[in-house]
Amino acid sequence: MKRLVSVILVIVLASVLFACSGDDNGSNGDSGGSNWKQFLRDYESWADELIEMSAKFEDGDMSLLDEYIKKLEEMPEWVEKWGEILVELTIEDDQAVLEEFEAEAERIGEKYSAVFGD
Repeated sequence: MKRLVSVILVIVLASVLFACSGDDNGSNGDSGGSNWKQFLRDYESWADELIEMSAKFEDGDMSLLDEYIKKLEEMPEWVEKWGEILVELTIEDDQAVLEEFEAEAERIGEKYSAVFGD
C-alpha cells in the first residue's frame, strides 16, 4: 500500500510540475493572493498524515487502516484541486508566481520521494 501511495503522489506532483514547466508566459500583474499557497500547505499536511500512517503500517500497526483508506479516497479531490489551482495560476499569467508555485511543489515532491523512494 505504501508503494501505491508513493506512485499516486509522484504522478500528481509530476503532472503539476510538467504543466508549470511548459508555461512561458510573462508577468503582467499582481498574483491575486495566496490561494495556491494555502492549497499547498493543506496538501502537504494531508500527505504528511499519509506518510505518518504508512510508517505505522510498516511497523505492523494496522489500527489506522480505515482512516488511511478514507484519506486515499480523498485523492481524486486533491487531483481536482491541483487542476483548479493550475487554471487560476495560468489565468493570472504571472511568471514569478508560477515559478514560486513550481519551486514549492517540487520541494514537496522531493520530500515525498525521499520518504517513499523508488
